Amino acid sequence: MKCEINYLSTLQTQALSARHRYCVTLCGELRWATDLIKQWHLTENIETSKVIWLSDSDNEHYLSLATNKGNLILGEESAGLVYDFNCSINANSLSAAAGTVIAGGLCFLIIPPEIYFDKSLFSTWMRHVSPSLVLIEQGRGLPEISQPSKLRQEVTHEYSFGCISSEQQHAVEQIMKVVTGHRKRPLVLTADRGRGKSAALGIAISELTYQRPLNVLVTAPNKRAVDSLFKHLSISNNGSSVTFIAPDELLQQRPKCDLLIVDEAAAIPLSMLESLLTHYHRMVFSTTIHGYEGTGRGFALKFDSVLDVKVPGWKKVSIHKPVRWNVNDPLETWLFDCFLFGAELDVIDYHQIENFITEVEYCRIDKSELVANGSLFNQVFALLVNAHYQTSPNDMVQLLNDSSLDLFVGFHKNQVVCCCIISIEGSLDSKLVESIISGQRRPVGHLLPVSIAQHLNQPDAALQSCARIMRIAVHPSLQNKMLGSNFITYLEHFYQQGDVDYLGTSFGATADLVNFWQRNGFKAVRFGIRRDKASGTHSLMVIKAISKSADHWVTPSVATFDFCLPIQLVEQFRDVDAKVVISLIRQSANHTEICHQQRFLIDGFISQSLGYDCAVPALQVELLYYLSSHCVVSIDEATLFAVEKVLQRKPWKDVIRKYELVGAKQAEQKLRQFALHNLQCKSEG
Repeated sequence: MKCEINYLSTLQTQALSARHRYCVTLCGELRWATDLIKQWHLTENIETSKVIWLSDSDNEHYLSLATNKGNLILGEESAGLVYDFNCSINANSLSAAAGTVIAGGLCFLIIPPEIYFDKSLFSTWMRHVSPSLVLIEQGRGLPEISQPSKLRQEVTHEYSFGCISSEQQHAVEQIMKVVTGHRKRPLVLTADRGRGKSAALGIAISELTYQRPLNVLVTAPNKRAVDSLFKHLSISNNGSSVTFIAPDELLQQRPKCDLLIVDEAAAIPLSMLESLLTHYHRMVFSTTIHGYEGTGRGFALKFDSVLDVKVPGWKKVSIHKPVRWNVNDPLETWLFDCFLFGAELDVIDYHQIENFITEVEYCRIDKSELVANGSLFNQVFALLVNAHYQTSPNDMVQLLNDSSLDLFVGFHKNQVVCCCIISIEGSLDSKLVESIISGQRRPVGHLLPVSIAQHLNQPDAALQSCARIMRIAVHPSLQNKMLGSNFITYLEHFYQQGDVDYLGTSFGATADLVNFWQRNGFKAVRFGIRRDKASGTHSLMVIKAISKSADHWVTPSVATFDFCLPIQLVEQFRDVDAKVVISLIRQSANHTEICHQQRFLIDGFISQSLGYDCAVPALQVELLYYLSSHCVVSIDEATLFAVEKVLQRKPWKDVIRKYELVGAKQAEQKLRQFALHNLQCKSEG
């Protein structure tokens, strides 16, 4: 072991000299690897508190966390990080924790030979992309230590505000300008990990609060994401406040502030960011370009166009140079290579290619091709990252290792233009299905069949086979050109040839997504009662029967949804976006007009002989019929107002504030005008 210790000491010296970090794989028995790490930290005089151990087995010598808890140490600093592959692999946790390793530190991966050299696709991929990884095998010779490329010695500068780079100083200045400059000039701050982005936010807020009393709100997908920001805060005792607030709570309460910071904005749905833009006028959006925090590339592509329309005076600042470690860092290089953090979208100019969409060819991909062809893997994952803000390193590992997942790709020539991940679910044993319906069992990996069987009392949903569309992604240059719909048609034909009975998917409901799936013949069957804390949306399940045996239970399941929705809008779904409500109501053909005898209620409301409280039952029935009868060509403000007041029963004070009305009298008159021009005309026509 002495040779290994000397080897690690030499590696540590080189890391300190270059301000680099290394990733070291210890391939051998756990006891051997544990003893080696212990001797290393003793030899290098490293405090045990500076070594973090991620394992599902406790280690009494170090700060020990479960393998899936790496996100709990965001903002911490470690001289050594240990990840035990004898347990499970949680790529999100590992990549998050790796950000804590300081320059000169080492990240150890303890991997038994039977895992490192097995034939699973992820293990094969790890071996395939490990040039920057140092491999030490128990009982074998040690590898050579490659010399880092010579780094140009930079002249030391002193920067304003205590910043440690010119880019960070510029970022701080631009953040402060959001408060001191013109309104409606939001700033977008982007950077990769380790660039000092969070520190820049904290420094800027501190400087601003010293200048004058300020009320600053900070929002992010979760509070842990902004721990580093708050660590760099020094708030002046002049009445200033800096408060974290969750995104959904922020949109509901809309508290006043002098500055709103939206950190890790890429992990917050675009619809929520648009709502914030409408209400707040001094904002900073910050996001990580690559990594576990969010899919910044996709965010930039989509959000930039929104900003161009809503606030054309917006600014963008990027921090490129790392400050916590040096350029060409071996650990960062390995993370980028292994977990595809650097996956970039190809440029596609479909205008130059005649009949582009019709020339796309779809096929199912053997996932071993991804490991053999890194370019193909990068193209596929770049699309997934761009399309879905929650795509993570764990998704990459699952795609490779989960045999129940199918991968489909659409090619134009040799270029990937769309892709789809399918989870094959259902076909469960009848006794298991009985226990599911009774609430005793909930097997993992069968999201749609289990939920439908239990909540809709449809055992055939779990007995039959389901192809759940987990992810579908189309290149942004080709969206809204029927490519996604063509892809779904292909998938339907593909699975009709096999033993699959129905297609389905589950997603955070927005009007655009609901409309897309409806256009492709999918029907809503279940709406999640609880909203996602980060996105603020409710999860919607939609399905489509592709076998005759599925028709008999799909139709009544859709009818049950249509029956429940209007009643639940009053309480469970009162805060759902009215555009989503309208899209869901449109799928039903069961809503009927009010009968002639109740016609006087609407007529009386319009003529002002009856008030809203007397007429609301008739208004509800007629509005449901109006929305479901496909006569609504465009959704204007008046329609949204009617849905929120009549169907969702929002308090007068809430709709008055939202639609900027003077009072209840004006609000009721607005509803009368809607009824006059839509509900009455529809009935009489």
